[in-house]
Amino acid sequence: MPVFKQYDEDEVGQLTQSNYAFLEKLWENKPFKGTLTLRQYLTAEQTPEGEARDELVKLGIPIDPETRLVVVDIENPQTNKIYGGKLDSQNEKFYVVMLPNKPCNKQPEEPDPNKSKAENALVEQGAQKAYTEAQAWHAAWYHAISDGGGM
Repeated sequence: MPVFKQYDEDEVGQLTQSNYAFLEKLWENKPFKGTLTLRQYLTAEQTPEGEARDELVKLGIPIDPETRLVVVDIENPQTNKIYGGKLDSQNEKFYVVMLPNKPCNKQPEEPDPNKSKAENALVEQGAQKAYTEAQAWHAAWYHAISDGGGM
């Protein structure tokens, strides 16, 4: 069966917002369930498919209960997961949740000699946050309008 994605052109704005919120949670590196981050939770062996799907739906990523869930983690490829074991892609509907790596490509700016080391560090931290936010919005918008894979 082909890759399945629910799509409604009237919902693109809301889906963009949901995708952004998902990426923000994915990249914030804070506990999501217990001590696990969202990335760790979605790729953990002990996380049941139904529970993972329910959490994704709560985060605004609609996944039909009849659709198998596949997680592809770009940052840690050894943790890729097909919920429910082997997937028969010819006969089963499936949804791929792609976990992108956290953007970290912001080029450092030259320190301002008139500022303290701490002030320069805050400026650099703000630039990295702005870069990460811009990448999240771009990815959120793209995946909201794309009729291809998943998030």
